[in-house]
Amino acid sequence: MGVSRRNNDSRQADSGAALAVQRPHYGVGCVAYWLLTGRLVFDGETAYQVVAQHLNAAAEPPSHRSPHAISAKLDEVILSCLEKDPAQRPQDALELSRRLTECEVDGAWTEAEAARWWRECLPHSEAPAFRLAST
Repeated sequence: MGVSRRNNDSRQADSGAALAVQRPHYGVGCVAYWLLTGRLVFDGETAYQVVAQHLNAAAEPPSHRSPHAISAKLDEVILSCLEKDPAQRPQDALELSRRLTECEVDGAWTEAEAARWWRECLPHSEAPAFRLAST
């Protein structure tokens, strides 16, 4: 069971402005950003600060935050997914796929490189993600 697209796109913030981050391609952009850089799109001391940046700040290009070479074209595709205005994002998966296919990639990753990336970039928590209520 999922949330209908109509309901998902019409959610409103307290200010009455539509929440642009509700569109699916924004989330794809966030995940792609993390996979390319090993870092979240925005950092902050509090959840409020992070959310405020997602609503108002432009993301820094992934190539500026990655130890690996990222083409300008791939930067452009990822940043287009993170646009605040949904009309500026890829409008469907086919468009996103086409744009990604046009990106140049320098070499393929080996299994060893992928394993090292996951060891270095996967967030580790000192506390459990949730606690069960005691009965």
